[in-house]
Amino acid sequence: MAEWQSSAAVSLLLLLLSAFIPPAASEAAGGLLRWASTLHNLPQSNISTWPRAAANGSPCNFVGVSCSAAGDVVRLNLTNSGLNGTLQAFPFSSLPNLTHLELSVNLLTGSIPPEIGLLANLVDLDFSLNQLSGRIPPEIGRLANLQVLHIVENRLTGAIPDEIGRLESITELALYENRLTGPIPSSIGNLTKLARLYLYSNELSGPIPPEIGHLSTALTELFIDTNQLSGPIPASFGNLTKLTTFFIFDNNLSGAIPDEIGNLESLQYLSLHTNNLSGSIPPSLTRLNSLILLHLYSNRLSGPIPPGIGNLDSLADLELSDNRLTGTVPASNTLCGGIQNLTVHSNNFSGSVPTSFKNCTTFIRVRLEDNQFTGNISEDFGIYPNLQYLDLSRNNFHGEVSPSKWVSCPNLATLRISGNRVTGEIPGPIGNHPKLQALDLSSNQLVGQIPLELANLTSLVKLQLSGNQLSGPIPLEIRSLTKLDSLQLASNRLNESIPGSLGELTQLNDLNLSNNQFGDRIPEQLGRLVHLSTLDLSRNSLTGAIPSQLTSLSSLDRNPRGQQDHEQQVLLAPGFDTKIMYSDIVTATDRFDPAHCIGRGGYGTVYRATLPSGIIVAVKKLNCSDDSSEDDESHKEFLREVEALTEIRHRNIVKLYGFCSQSNHSFLVYEYLDRGSLASVLSQDNSGARELDWGKRLNIVRGVAHALSYLHHDCAIPIVHRDVTSNNVLLDRDYEAKVADFGTAKLLSSDSSNWTTQAGTRGYIAPGKMSFV
Repeated sequence: MAEWQSSAAVSLLLLLLSAFIPPAASEAAGGLLRWASTLHNLPQSNISTWPRAAANGSPCNFVGVSCSAAGDVVRLNLTNSGLNGTLQAFPFSSLPNLTHLELSVNLLTGSIPPEIGLLANLVDLDFSLNQLSGRIPPEIGRLANLQVLHIVENRLTGAIPDEIGRLESITELALYENRLTGPIPSSIGNLTKLARLYLYSNELSGPIPPEIGHLSTALTELFIDTNQLSGPIPASFGNLTKLTTFFIFDNNLSGAIPDEIGNLESLQYLSLHTNNLSGSIPPSLTRLNSLILLHLYSNRLSGPIPPGIGNLDSLADLELSDNRLTGTVPASNTLCGGIQNLTVHSNNFSGSVPTSFKNCTTFIRVRLEDNQFTGNISEDFGIYPNLQYLDLSRNNFHGEVSPSKWVSCPNLATLRISGNRVTGEIPGPIGNHPKLQALDLSSNQLVGQIPLELANLTSLVKLQLSGNQLSGPIPLEIRSLTKLDSLQLASNRLNESIPGSLGELTQLNDLNLSNNQFGDRIPEQLGRLVHLSTLDLSRNSLTGAIPSQLTSLSSLDRNPRGQQDHEQQVLLAPGFDTKIMYSDIVTATDRFDPAHCIGRGGYGTVYRATLPSGIIVAVKKLNCSDDSSEDDESHKEFLREVEALTEIRHRNIVKLYGFCSQSNHSFLVYEYLDRGSLASVLSQDNSGARELDWGKRLNIVRGVAHALSYLHHDCAIPIVHRDVTSNNVLLDRDYEAKVADFGTAKLLSSDSSNWTTQAGTRGYIAPGKMSFV
């Protein structure tokens, strides 16, 4: 490793300093220069100017250094300065009057030295976004004047030391996005001035200390979500009357929601989702008059919704899905005062929806699917000027799709009413929705023909009309739906021939026309569907062959017997000159022998496979067991990755070549990238890491930014990756970045809300400045 200056030059400079600068200043300057000499790649850093500044006077002229009137160094701010090295030689003892130490967004490695405790006057300490590892030294408890401590997004391990409870002046403590383990120390309850506590996204375990409830005089924001905490929510939390934000989701908490939570009169955001909480929703929550967001979904809650929930005038986001709740949604005129997102799907609700729903003009997202609601969809809903997403699927609604109701909602992007008892015809005016992206009316009792007006839905991505009694031909005008990704018309009474105009739907990925009355030949124009991966033409009266140009198919069914045996299943990649057989993958990996393994993830193992053609691919095999099922989380992540990657075409996103989804034989095949992950390159002390200069790093950042911009703004259905980390950024031979691993991704129009919480690794958000949109 090249050093910044030779030891002889540094020694000479220190000798000059001792002759012309006061002893304290000379010691500080000398210490800083010695530390700088241990760092690497400094010619590209701001502190490369320190030697010249030292020659002209004290360290007060150093870039990033601020001094008091007496000439003492009081602040060192080297944020985002390209520092590459450790803190072991940092001159802690030479900076006794330092009040601010800010070294965030660098490449510092190694542990935090215990000498950190010598900075007795320190007020602000920020080591965030580095690669620091090891434990937090207990000596940090000596910093009695410390007010702000940020060690965010590093690689810290071990337990949070009990000595953290000695920081009696601290107001903001942020240790999120590390690998901290063990319990939250009860000594945190001694920090009576603490206003903001951020410990999320670690591996903390054990019960939540009830002593946190002692922080009633100052605590306003509490983020301890995304850990492995267990046990109950302490009743003492009812003392935190100044708390505005309480995020404790994604843990292993159990027991009932304590009634005392209703005492948190200042609470605006309460998120307890994805735990094992049981019992009923306490009626005391109806006293939280400032509440804007209430997320209780994905628990084991039972019983009814407390009627008073509808009287919370500020409530904008109520998400109670995936529980065991029963009864009806309470009727209330004030429920519609400002409610925007209402998701109560996947419960056991029954009865009619409240009559007040007709007047909920603030609705943006409404998800009632997978319950037992009844009622007439023509009468029980109103016109909603802001509505973007409505899902009433798999209930007991009846009536007709009325063009005078939500069909007239101008901002509607998703309308799903599948699995009900809806009758009548599909109204032509439904085509007057230029923003509609997903329309699902499948599994109902609809009759008549597919209206020609559907051709006006030029933003449509998914059209699902299967399982009805529709008749007549597929309209030729459907060729106008150029953004269509999925067309599902199975199990109807459609007849005549399949129109060749379907070949103009060049973005189509899934096409299912099975179980109808189509005749004549399979049109050759289907060969233009170069992105098609799933095609089902079975149970019709078709003749002819599947067009040979369909090289992207990963699933094909054209006969009553269904798919081919998986040993002969063809996985074909767009742009490939060869076919990929299941047997090719098995042979190339020696039946997934560990010798071919190049990586392991949360739900699969990645193998390097050389095909008979000589082409190298990466194969991610799902971790299957004999009792695995489609409900397993690993299988759900597998399907999410398939769904996301089949939506995507971008140079900075890894290419999916095909997939196999058979019992005990599920895997993805995608392009192989020579250099592996960005994390592995950065962590290697070899030529690969040294070659990753700042120009290459900038290009990597640019590539990731382009990928995210494409996912968020250019996809027909916006996709949120939710886990962009250095482990999930792959590099090709030329260090071009490609985002990978979409197992936690969400397609916004089908499974998210504007209030969805982040998953995976969060980017660095300055604590105290978090916002909700």
